[in-house]
Amino acid sequence: MVGLQHLLSDPAVPDIALSNMTLDSRQVSAGDLFVALPGLHHDGRDFIEAAFTQGAAAVLTETVPEALLEDDRVIPIPRLKVRLGELANRFYRAPSKKLKLIAVTGTNGKTSIVELASQMLRSMGYRAGSIGTLGMKLVERPSEARNTTPDCVSIHRQLATWCDASVEWVAMEASSHALDQGRLDGLSIDAAVFSNLSRDHLDYHSSMEAYCEAKLRLFRDFAPAVRIFNADDALLTSHRNVWGKAGLGISCEGALADIQVLVKGAAPLALQLKTPWGATHIQSALAGRFNAFNLSAAVTLLAAMGLPFDAVISAAEQVDPVRGRLQKVEFESDIAVFIDYAHTPDALDRALCALSDFGVKGHIWVVFGCGGDRDRGKRAEMGATAAAIADRLVVTSDNPRSESPVAIIDDILEGCRHVVPMVEVDRAAAIALAVSQADTGDVVLIAGKGHETYQEVGSVRQPFCDSDHARKNLAIRRAA
Repeated sequence: MVGLQHLLSDPAVPDIALSNMTLDSRQVSAGDLFVALPGLHHDGRDFIEAAFTQGAAAVLTETVPEALLEDDRVIPIPRLKVRLGELANRFYRAPSKKLKLIAVTGTNGKTSIVELASQMLRSMGYRAGSIGTLGMKLVERPSEARNTTPDCVSIHRQLATWCDASVEWVAMEASSHALDQGRLDGLSIDAAVFSNLSRDHLDYHSSMEAYCEAKLRLFRDFAPAVRIFNADDALLTSHRNVWGKAGLGISCEGALADIQVLVKGAAPLALQLKTPWGATHIQSALAGRFNAFNLSAAVTLLAAMGLPFDAVISAAEQVDPVRGRLQKVEFESDIAVFIDYAHTPDALDRALCALSDFGVKGHIWVVFGCGGDRDRGKRAEMGATAAAIADRLVVTSDNPRSESPVAIIDDILEGCRHVVPMVEVDRAAAIALAVSQADTGDVVLIAGKGHETYQEVGSVRQPFCDSDHARKNLAIRRAA
């Protein structure tokens, strides 16, 4: 329990005992503190009465609604949004200082680096949690993630829960939205990675420069002792003042860097590394050249944090492929089908190029779409990328949300002017089309949704799993 006077350092407020803290009125239980802030779609102040009905002991808000001015349980806090991280940190007794916290930002690779580092830590005998696109988890059954990075209060609460469970390490994704909106505020971050920067989220950020600056906040505002960056990314190397002496650059393309990575094989992944801790090689079950940086970043993180280098390398050789990231659909067939989360032009390029590492004898197919209510400008780029690399294109719906799926597809087709893609609005039918029409020796990439088990149509999340649909159609193909 936490006292309200202690939390606010204010003896003038009621000395109410608080059991928990939340931004979501639906999660309020008896004795909780509800923080009523305006959000992108709803205003928390509209749910104060509902929170009290559910048992809230007190409410913090920036401005008190007129109808509640006489209720001393509703406390006005100037600049509450700015102070939220500080308050959450105090409420949960600074949990991030009781463990080692790693944060990963970048357009692509965040999930893979977080998952690989977490797997390695667990195989080395540490209790390690992870927070990101795949949920919040200690084991392979995560909680569902609505956002890549949860809200500020939820992160502190989860870290406190894990501290009570003797968790020693946590690796988390730090999205540009989360950094811009202060969702990491109040955390003590020990090590951070910037994987790469390419076009995404320009519906939210005004420019690539603003997008980059949001991600650089991870290093400027949180000052992690270990700072790792992609030395092959010109945008990142131009910010040398951010990395400073603590910076560790990783190059997979022969650039001058602290960690030199030579890809000896891509399927499966075989690496030769030169590092400050010695030279070594890694033989991994991962596939795809893009995973060379991801695995090297996980190795660098743990070695730079002081773990024994030999043990880190041994753990790196034991990692499993990350769910929904160039994941092969296991089914005996005359064609191969892969699932990947690629939803940016750069990620789609990397995933399609990675397929060539498998020695494809036939054609490369790609089934993909673009998300609605997101950066419209990348749609034609996605189409152009697919048209330049794949032999057969099936353009379909991704998560259309409030937009017309047909309008989204039309935007994609603007980038496919020199080819004639197949168009099938229904994603299930599009997967069936590719799997049924592929010839022996072909490979099909189903891109965009990866691990997701839903499709967002309008405001509803309908059950949908790319791998389930792929497996179903592979069975139909085999039976035909």
